[in-house]
Amino acid sequence: MNQILSGIHKNKPLAAGASLLIIYICIRSGTVDITHDEAWSFQIVKKFWHVEALCTGNTHWLNSIAMKIAIVLHCERTWQLRWFSTLSAITFCIVCFLWIRSLEKLHVRVFACLLLLFNPYVLGYLGMARGYSSGLMFESLSLYLLMINSEKHKRRLAFIALLSASLSAIANYSFIYFFAAFALVYFYKYYLKPADKFGFLKNKNFYLDLFLTLGTFAFIIRAFIFIIRCSADVVGAGTDNIEIAARSIAESLLNRNINLGNAGSIILSCLLLLAIGIVCLYGLFKFKHHQNKAFFCSSLILSLIFMIISINYSVFKVVLPCSRSALFLFPIISVNLIYFLNQTSGFLLNKIAITALSLLLLFNFIRSANFTRTLDFSRQEETKKVFDYLDSIHANQVAVSWILFGVYKNYYQMTDHFKYRFKAETLNQESRLADFDYVLLSPPDSILTYKTEPLRIDTLKRFPKNNILLLKCKGEKFIYKKGW
Repeated sequence: MNQILSGIHKNKPLAAGASLLIIYICIRSGTVDITHDEAWSFQIVKKFWHVEALCTGNTHWLNSIAMKIAIVLHCERTWQLRWFSTLSAITFCIVCFLWIRSLEKLHVRVFACLLLLFNPYVLGYLGMARGYSSGLMFESLSLYLLMINSEKHKRRLAFIALLSASLSAIANYSFIYFFAAFALVYFYKYYLKPADKFGFLKNKNFYLDLFLTLGTFAFIIRAFIFIIRCSADVVGAGTDNIEIAARSIAESLLNRNINLGNAGSIILSCLLLLAIGIVCLYGLFKFKHHQNKAFFCSSLILSLIFMIISINYSVFKVVLPCSRSALFLFPIISVNLIYFLNQTSGFLLNKIAITALSLLLLFNFIRSANFTRTLDFSRQEETKKVFDYLDSIHANQVAVSWILFGVYKNYYQMTDHFKYRFKAETLNQESRLADFDYVLLSPPDSILTYKTEPLRIDTLKRFPKNNILLLKCKGEKFIYKKGW
């Protein structure tokens, strides 16, 4: 606590920015409508059946446990279900701030703050009831403890760092890449590097750390085997297309605020990967020059992550991390880049470049800041208002686009106090529109895809935030209207 207060006193502007960001995250946890993935997690936890929970990659265990606690306490509002993610986000901000204050130069601290804390794509997941927020929190904590322990060599800090890395992988299975690389560096640093190469065999701490590491891998591998046999739901947000994976790097960084096109996104992503490679090489092979053990360790962890990903993809045909499944790369890449800039920021040109990058990051955040949507779930923005309106007009039978139906069925109709009176079914090729009073259509879905019989359908209302169309089925001859 004294460290936090001391850091706030010495870095008041940065502390104020971090505090405002925490308030922003807390507000969003209550104003952003529940998403499809959160609703699915809620449904699984609400009517818990262990086979269904184990059978899907959608189950993020720490988040699911937190959700279950909220449900048992009859706390089913979105901000209540997101309590653990919000707490994780606050901890993530505090850990990042503690590390940022250790940087020497002000312009590097400002850049680090904007890069680590004000990335709009990452912020979208920090406040969501999924395992990404807790995964990022535990990853940042493990890195921070490893860094401050690079000189002190305190056993307790080292073990907590390994435990945090382990919990990040349990929080979200995609973080297993980070945990694997972190564990390799951890055992090299604390057991294999010392002069007495086999002395660790006499150290009881080695066996405790080994048990924790192997236990974590055994738990996750067993979970993967069960999922593969049960549902094969292991792809998630990953992809086997290198082009899509590469393009997602630039799109996530820019939060799709700038449309670069496929070619532009790939070029920018390749340039970013090249820069990351150069930074890693500098951290690893210029140690005598920078003399920063933490920088060396972070470069080694990042290099091992890319090596493991490459081996898994080329040899075992495992999908590549993409978009949200690649969020585990964000803290380690950011830390590595910041260390590099901190080492080379003495030149005037570098100061100007870092300041310019800081302004671009700030502009990107300002342009993306909002209290109602997340990028990957923008089609579900303000769905509650849509459903509330249907209830207000006493709708009875409603056909709903699949992208909205999961939220209706898995969350609202599963809650104790927020059920809607109207009955909804998912809109598909077998839907007989004449059986419904209304149709909720989420573009780019077209009503012409589902029309199989003569029927008059009028546009009753368009919701501007999410472009959802409310259509009225009148049971008369079909009349086509542009915009459907």
